[in-house]
Amino acid sequence: LESFSQFASELDEATRSQLTRGEKLMELLKQNQYSPIPIEEQVISIFSGVRGFLDAIPTNRIKTFEEQLIRYVKERHPEILKQLVEEKDLSKELSHTIEEAIKAFKKVFAG
Repeated sequence: LESFSQFASELDEATRSQLTRGEKLMELLKQNQYSPIPIEEQVISIFSGVRGFLDAIPTNRIKTFEEQLIRYVKERHPEILKQLVEEKDLSKELSHTIEEAIKAFKKVFAG
């Protein structure tokens, strides 16, 4: 990814954006050894990345964003995590609920 991005000056905006999102997703997917993350929390984190909510967050702040987002969802929207565990499905309605929770969190994210 990094070696490819050396040619960034020759890339169009869409390609640069895709590379930047990929960089942020790679940062998001890192986790400490022997520290498993519950699936429902992974869903929230990955959802935030693939839906573009991390695009404006500096790469070096991604882990902080993720940690605070998960804490926010646990405290303010525990029903989301419960629904993910129980239903094991990401319905349109649940996707919308997650999206709204992330939007609300971004408004208060201090970084």
